[in-house]
Amino acid sequence: MAVLRRAVLRTALVLVAVLAIAVPVTVTRWLGAAVAAPPSVRDQVVTAAPAAADAAYERFSGDPAVTARIDGAVLVLTYHDIAPAATGEYTITPQAFAEQLAMLRDAGFTSVSAETLLASRTDPTVLPARPVVITFDDGTGGVWRYADPLLAEYGFRGIAFVITGRVGEHYPYYLTWDELTAMHDSGRWDVESHTAAGHDRHDVGGGHSWPFLINRLRLPDGTLETADAARARLSADADTAVATLQDHGLGRPDLFAYPFSASLTPTNDPATAQESRRILADRYALLFTNDGDPHWATPADLDAGVVPRIEVTAGVTADALFQKIVAGLPAPDPDDARPLLPGSWTDARGARATDAPSAPVSIRGTTITVRAVDASGTTAYLYRNRAARWTDYTVSGTWSAHPDGYSALLLREGSPGALRLSVGAGSMKLSTAAGTDLATYRITESTTHAVSVTLAGTEARVTVDGRALPPVTVPDPGPVGGAIGLRVAGSPVGTTVDGLRIAGPAATTPNR
Repeated sequence: MAVLRRAVLRTALVLVAVLAIAVPVTVTRWLGAAVAAPPSVRDQVVTAAPAAADAAYERFSGDPAVTARIDGAVLVLTYHDIAPAATGEYTITPQAFAEQLAMLRDAGFTSVSAETLLASRTDPTVLPARPVVITFDDGTGGVWRYADPLLAEYGFRGIAFVITGRVGEHYPYYLTWDELTAMHDSGRWDVESHTAAGHDRHDVGGGHSWPFLINRLRLPDGTLETADAARARLSADADTAVATLQDHGLGRPDLFAYPFSASLTPTNDPATAQESRRILADRYALLFTNDGDPHWATPADLDAGVVPRIEVTAGVTADALFQKIVAGLPAPDPDDARPLLPGSWTDARGARATDAPSAPVSIRGTTITVRAVDASGTTAYLYRNRAARWTDYTVSGTWSAHPDGYSALLLREGSPGALRLSVGAGSMKLSTAAGTDLATYRITESTTHAVSVTLAGTEARVTVDGRALPPVTVPDPGPVGGAIGLRVAGSPVGTTVDGLRIAGPAATTPNR
C-alpha cells in the first residue's frame, strides 16, 4: 500500500510539473496568437502631395476641342495594388498614385460613381465635362491603406472589384470585410464583383492553364466537364459573389470586372465563353475589361454593356498616363480627322503605325502603306474603337491595285452596318462585314484607282477614276457608327493609299 501511495504521489507530482510547464506555454501561445491576429481595420497611411501642376494638364482641362470629343464618353482607369515596396508589374507606389491623381485633378477630371455611370447610358448629361472612373481589381489591402486616403485628399472616389471568396484571406494581402465596410460607408467607394472563386487559371486540357470563367475544366479522369456542368459552375460562382456582397451589407453589385481581362479568349470552347458572358450579363449591368488598344469608354461601349479600361501598371508616370489618356480620346469629327498622322492608326494587335518603311503599317508623307506580315494579311484601323459617332462621311484616296488580289477599305468599322469595299486591278466589290455581296463593279484595268465612297444613312455612293457608279442600298448602322480601316490579304507586296481624305456629310473641303 505504501508503495502504491508513493507511485500515485510521483504520478501526481509529474502531472503537476507538466501542467506547471504546459499551462504557461499554452497561455503564452494563446496570447501570442491573439497578438498576431490581423486587425479588422488597418491603419491608413497618408502620402505627401506632389509638386505644382504641369501646364499641359491645365490646357487640357479648358480645351473646348477636348470637351467636344468626349461627348458622353468616360475615361475608365484600372489599378491593382498600391504599396510602398512595389515589386510587381501590378503594384504602384503611393507616391506614383498621388502624382497621377494630381494630374487628373489638374486636367479637370471629376470621378463618377457606379450609379452615375449607369445613369449616363440613357442620359449623358449627368456626366461632368471630364468624367473618370477609377477602378481597383482584386481587393488588395493597399487599396484601403494607401489608395483610400489619397482619393480623399484629391476629392476622387473609387470602385473596388473584389474576389469575394478571398476577402480576409492571405492577410495582409487582401482587404478585410471591415475595411470594405469602412470604404463603403465613407461614400467614396462602390464595392463590385470580381467573381467569388473564379480568379484562377485551371487545367483545360491540351497542356493549357486558362481562365476559370471562359473554359470547360479538365476533370480528374482527363475528360472535360460537360457544357451543362460548366454552366452550373459559372452560374453558382456569379450568384455566390452577388449574395456574399449583399450579405455583408455592401449592396447588390451592378458591375463586374473580368479576371485577367479574359472576356472571350483564351478558351477551349467558344460556346462556353459566350455562355459565361450571357450569365454575367444577366446579373450585372456592365462588364469591364482592359482593352489591348486603350481608349475611353464611348456611349457605344456603354450601350453594348462591355466597358474598356486603360490599365495603369508599375513604372507608368503621371505624364505617361496623361499621354495614354490623350491618345485614347474619342475620335474627332470626320472633318477634323487627321488620317495621315501615324499615331491615329493601329494594327489588329494594337501597335501604332510608324514612318518606318518596313513596318506593317507605315505613313510617309501623304502615303499610307499596309504590308501583309504573314498569310493572314494585315489590317490597320484609323481611330479604332473610338469613332462611334461616325455614321455618315466620305473617304477618298488613290489605291494601288494588284492583278491577283484585292485590298479592302473598311467602312463604319465596328458597327452593325460595317462595310468592305474591295479594290482590285479591274474590279471592285462592296459587301457587308459578314461577307454578303451588295454590288460588284467592272472597272478599267489599272495598277492604281482613285476611289471615293460617300455614306449617307442606308445609301453608299462610289466613284472610281472620276466615274460615278450606281448608288447602293447598305445596312443601317443604327445610332453607332464607326471609322475606317485598310486591309491587305497575304501578299508580300502590300498596298498603298495616297492622299487619303475624310470629310463629314456637310463638308465641302476634305481634310488632309
